[in-house]
Amino acid sequence: MKIGLIADIHANRPALTSVLRELRGVDRIWCAGDITGYYPDPNGVINDLLAHRVEAIKGNHDWALESPPPSPNALLRQSITKTLSWIQSEYKRLLHNLPLEKTWDLDGLHIKMYHGSPWDILEEYIYPDYNHFDRFAALDADIIILGHTHYPMLREIQGKTVINPGSCGQPRDGDTRAAFAVLDTQTRAVDFQRVAYDASPLRQSIRDLGLNEKLLSYLPNTGEILCKKN
Repeated sequence: MKIGLIADIHANRPALTSVLRELRGVDRIWCAGDITGYYPDPNGVINDLLAHRVEAIKGNHDWALESPPPSPNALLRQSITKTLSWIQSEYKRLLHNLPLEKTWDLDGLHIKMYHGSPWDILEEYIYPDYNHFDRFAALDADIIILGHTHYPMLREIQGKTVINPGSCGQPRDGDTRAAFAVLDTQTRAVDFQRVAYDASPLRQSIRDLGLNEKLLSYLPNTGEILCKKN
């Protein structure tokens, strides 16, 4: 079975649209959280996830809409406030009802998905240079899927496979193209992919809405799109 893996969309619909187009033909799509936050189209993103029957869990930004952290930084505070003003009530309820983790048994594999980590489901960052990957060896799972860091990652630890597909909507590894991965549950192969998209309308929306301009730095510009296509 071919499984499309996405994470950290952050209400960036143009990026999600491009990724979903690339994932046509996969059997299922799973999202490791942070559907909302930062960018201005949570409703469009959730609508598209529903249309494609994406199986998702909550991320820390989705959780923050109902339980804001006590001392958010300025960017997170703006993200929460703006998202709450944009999101439709039925979609807010849908996010509220999402699980914090998911488990599947497919093709003889026991698979678990968390946003942060198995030990701190929403908030722990497991970066590619994490110093304690040996902790994963004791888990009751063959494959562990994570999000949260916005960095693609693949690690093998004593028969366990740890995957982060990277961020669909806000990559932070220096490549602004939308990131995703495809897992083959029969071979355990993981194919990491990137796709360019036109972020010009989104960049303009950020300026028109008066959002923090740091959000622009994670988006491709027109010149980058042309270079990636050539």
